[in-house]
Order: sequence, then structure tokens, then C-alpha cells
Amino acid sequence: ANTWGSFDWPEHWQLAKDLGAKPLGGIEVGQIRGLSARFQRDNKELTFLFRQIFGANRAPKPALEGAQPGGPSIGQVRSLKVPLLCITGDEDIVFPSVLVQGLAAEVPGAE
Repeated sequence: ANTWGSFDWPEHWQLAKDLGAKPLGGIEVGQIRGLSARFQRDNKELTFLFRQIFGANRAPKPALEGAQPGGPSIGQVRSLKVPLLCITGDEDIVFPSVLVQGLAAEVPGAE
């Protein structure tokens, strides 16, 4: 799994709702998922480049609007035996830092 949305942890989705996190389907029209609104506003050339690269990927984009069926359980994630680095950004409206920090707290040795 490469995003919080791939995990089936309903209690954390409730926390996300309580914090006002937006599901990917709730991002404003015209905004690119994966880039903050400020980045898009301040970096027009890089945003254009991202759109071109993103547009070349014709693979379906998952909705990620709640806990994902079939995703790993919290117990499975806690039992990981590989290094886990959790990266977050202050402007992430889909997966706020507190949720990513919560993920790191659930996995022994995660950073």
C-alpha cells in the first residue's frame, strides 16, 4: 500500500472525517490530486509538467473515499518486518499529518 487510503481501518477514517479531511473525490474541480492548491498556484510550469505526465498514465484512478475493502488490517500492518517511512505535508487535505503520524505510531520502528 502506498497511501493511507489503502488500509481498511474504519476508526481512522472516522478520525479523518472529524478532522475535516477530504476524500480524493472531494477535491475541488480543477485541482490536481497529489499537488496542493498553493503549489499549483505558485508553480505554474511544474504544475503543467505534472499534468502532462499524469495525463499519460491511463490507468484507472481509485476513488479512495473511505476504508478500502481488502486492504491490510491494522494487525497486519503492525506485524510488518520491513522499514516503514511515513511522509506527510502540511498542505495535504486528503491525508492530514495527524493521520500519517497515527500510522507511524501503529507500526513498531516506523518513522
